[in-house]
Amino acid sequence: MGANKRHFIQVYAMAPQLMLIKSWYSSKDGVFVVSRGDVAVLEFQEMISNFQLRFKSKRNYRRAAATNRIQHAYTLHYKRRVFAAITIQCAFGPCFREIARKRACAASQLSARYRGLLARRKKRCGICLEQRVIGAFAVASCCPAHGFCRPCMREYLRGLIEDGRTVITCAFPLCSVELPPMEIKRLAGQQSFQKLQEQRHGQQAEYLARLGTGEENESFTAWCWNNARACPGCHVIIYRYEGCDHMKCRCGRCFNWNEAEKPGKERDGKPRVGKSRGTFYFS
Repeated sequence: MGANKRHFIQVYAMAPQLMLIKSWYSSKDGVFVVSRGDVAVLEFQEMISNFQLRFKSKRNYRRAAATNRIQHAYTLHYKRRVFAAITIQCAFGPCFREIARKRACAASQLSARYRGLLARRKKRCGICLEQRVIGAFAVASCCPAHGFCRPCMREYLRGLIEDGRTVITCAFPLCSVELPPMEIKRLAGQQSFQKLQEQRHGQQAEYLARLGTGEENESFTAWCWNNARACPGCHVIIYRYEGCDHMKCRCGRCFNWNEAEKPGKERDGKPRVGKSRGTFYFS
């Protein structure tokens, strides 16, 4: 071989830490000068050091600790052609960020695909008893265990509001969780929600505004005192014409007819709502 340029097909170091599967060329100012006969531990360490310096200048390391990590990685893991994880993280930071970004993107795509598969599954609605896809169900945040299809839930809420109910609970028969206003607005619509707000905050405002200043009808007051009861929850006057003593007001309050107070009684010095006038609710 020539003195200026020597070509080696494959160079295998005697030290077990290194195995270079590549053709190397040595020039006048070359860094790697290796011959077949004089591969020693000293030359091996010098070659690693020179390679480390070139790699360091190329990547422009700013931390001195990366030097030891690179040397450890190359001496122990280069024969397996695998970098140490900490070395890869230091030397190829942008590459790792790209990998993390791709993994996050893949995770989001997988999550979207899973939601799509889950939305195509079918479930039986508790109101109409029809098999509908899960994506067509309306679930309230306050009661996630009970879900119903959106058309049935919308009709259920609108029916209660049209009936004058001011306390809206879950549609499940044994569930008494009250739906918050924002859930009712989302499920029933703006128009029904506006009507519910008017019923809650102005149930008797329009009626009281039309009342005259004349004396009350004493006969009606006496009749209510003897034949009606006031709901303990909303104080609406209720008249029972038949059935058992168990009563359930439209506000959702259950009470016993014989234990309920008569309308017109005062509590804490304040008259009850509907003292001489009231709304009849037949149960």
